[in-house]
Amino acid sequence: MRFFRRRRRKEGGMVFDRLRGLMTSEGLKARCARGGAALALGTIVERGARLVRNMILARLLAPDQFGLMAIVLAASGLFEAITEIGIRQAVIQNPRGDRPEFLNVAWWISAVRGALVCVVGCLAAPYVARFYGDVSLTPLLQVVMLSMFIGGLTNPRLAVLEKQLRFGPCVWITQGSGLAATVISLVAAVYVRSVWALVLGVVAEAFIRTVLSYVAFPFRPRLSIDRDSWRDLMAFARGMAGLSLLTCVVLQADVFVLGRVCSKEQLGMYSLALALANMPLMVFSRVVAPMVLPVLSDVQGDRAKLCQTVLSITRMLFDLGAPLAAFLVVFGRSILSLAYGKSYGAVSDVFGVLCVYVLTYMAANVLVFTYLAIARPELQRRFLFVWACLVAMAMYPAVKYLGPLGAALTLLVTLLAATAVQLARMARIIGLAVVSYLAIVRRGVAVAALAAIPAVGIRMLDMGAESTQLVLGGLVCALAWALCLLREAGKARAMEFRRLA
Repeated sequence: MRFFRRRRRKEGGMVFDRLRGLMTSEGLKARCARGGAALALGTIVERGARLVRNMILARLLAPDQFGLMAIVLAASGLFEAITEIGIRQAVIQNPRGDRPEFLNVAWWISAVRGALVCVVGCLAAPYVARFYGDVSLTPLLQVVMLSMFIGGLTNPRLAVLEKQLRFGPCVWITQGSGLAATVISLVAAVYVRSVWALVLGVVAEAFIRTVLSYVAFPFRPRLSIDRDSWRDLMAFARGMAGLSLLTCVVLQADVFVLGRVCSKEQLGMYSLALALANMPLMVFSRVVAPMVLPVLSDVQGDRAKLCQTVLSITRMLFDLGAPLAAFLVVFGRSILSLAYGKSYGAVSDVFGVLCVYVLTYMAANVLVFTYLAIARPELQRRFLFVWACLVAMAMYPAVKYLGPLGAALTLLVTLLAATAVQLARMARIIGLAVVSYLAIVRRGVAVAALAAIPAVGIRMLDMGAESTQLVLGGLVCALAWALCLLREAGKARAMEFRRLA
């Protein structure tokens, strides 16, 4: 017994030493681990605050107010996407991206673009309001456009921090501004029971983030423009041209069509269900995505290693996301009722489809980042063009006959079809093994079933109150995660044993 206790203490000390070495060294894995820890902590706090905000606002504001805000955000996002050329991605991808002359050019382009978007958006606001038959949209859209101008003035050094995987300061600035804006929205909603509370939060977040970026990292733009930096940025911009517009058309098509075909109340309930389903995607965007592009860019010269990295990241996504998606689908009605109120349980079927769509979208995003890592953004544009065409053909008839459920199904089915095309292209470009990728997808489905079958049993047997069922379902999801983790740990030990042998 003493031997085994000494062995356990020794193994525990070795694990601690490895963790300490991982968190203090300067290697790529260490920087990813430190950055991921900072991003995870900040994102959990900020996203949790936003969820609580939505839960409170759903009880203070009528659903149609959220529908109005969904239209405003979709329209403003469309204006921004038209002129998006990937300045942040260019700073991260370019080897000279952290130099002062490069950042100076990036700032000027971003500032001019933000001012342009603001002016054009304000002038076009009355026409957007006329299209949707609601004059109240005009002032709402014009005020939100101010956030586009303010955001264009953000310090470009924030992108350098992402390039260097130094995410701690980014967390304080980005998630901190989001948290402050959440508080402002809640306070405003108490006094102004309308959509204006949400608008105020959007503008406040952009303003606070921009101010904090200069307070933390002083930066003074210069009038001189470096020609080499301008040339590099424009070359990258040509490859990025149209990407954001296509992305916006695809991701906002449901809101555009629902706002025109359905009632504002239906759109509001759909938008809140989508916001809740998007929580894993928000965590992915804030925690995983900022590290994916730098990591893939770091191995872009070794195609075999690049393929292996893509498969590893995708496997991690399905191991974590599949059990969670299964839990959300099975207990969707209870989750929506608990979060927003009993009436929101009516969109539980929409919520379930959106949860599966979000998991699929995160996996597809890994392939998108691969295009950017190898400096081939035009390939991403082709993928988005295929997806946009499919959405454009299917969205309106689906919404007309199925309502919000048709919008969710259109997003999921068209994404699956476009991803199949993307996989075939990735196999030709970097040699990605489609069979290996599909094996990861099959494993994800198996893990989802592992969590879903007990969850359905809990639901059908009506095991206690809804809160009790949610706790039991959460435990099943955690068990599925633990099994995936044990399997990965076993594979790692086997590889280490073979290496030592």
